[in-house]
Amino acid sequence: MCGLRPGELAGLRWRYLELDAEQPTLEVAERAMEVGKKYVGQAPPKTERSKRRLGLHPLLVAALRRHRDESQMLGLYDDDGFVFCTRNGTPMSISNLRRAFKTLCERAGLGRDWTTYELRHSFVSLVADQLDDLVKVADLAGHIDTRTTEGYRHQVRPSIPTPRRPEPPAGDERRRTERIELRPHRAPGRGAVRRRRRTRACRGRRPNSKQYVGYRTS
Repeated sequence: MCGLRPGELAGLRWRYLELDAEQPTLEVAERAMEVGKKYVGQAPPKTERSKRRLGLHPLLVAALRRHRDESQMLGLYDDDGFVFCTRNGTPMSISNLRRAFKTLCERAGLGRDWTTYELRHSFVSLVADQLDDLVKVADLAGHIDTRTTEGYRHQVRPSIPTPRRPEPPAGDERRRTERIELRPHRAPGRGAVRRRRRTRACRGRRPNSKQYVGYRTS
């Protein structure tokens, strides 16, 4: 989601989401801190450049609003609570977040060999493919410099295949084949006249074994 780090996702709280504003935004102001794979509290972002405000895509806004409504129905919503929490409302650990992501990938038929950081790589690659300014991409990802961003940038393949040329009608697929008779070149002589006469007499019949038969396609 917007290329956030796993710790930033686990520590995201509703107070930093503006879903009902004219221009919905997300503010990265803190992250979840763990010690020994256990949540111990909130901490500042990884670097000073990691503090950033991001605009949200309409599809993401719709998904977060639906998630908020479901959390309210389950009694898990709190203005100061976590966006992604456990069934008890406690913060979700990063390991549980990764496990849940692997489960989603498996349900989608993609297998379990995926990590949450690959979403961050995909975000940087897709944005970099649309923007020519790598500095802006680094700002969106919260990187210190563009050298780090280059490590996350990968070539994006087109998701829409090139349209194939229309197949010709069935009638045009048939090609006319003309049968022609080829004979070895010989100097004209007395036997040439006899062969011409024999050819006229046998026209329309199958040529004998001494004649060569070829096909020309047009």
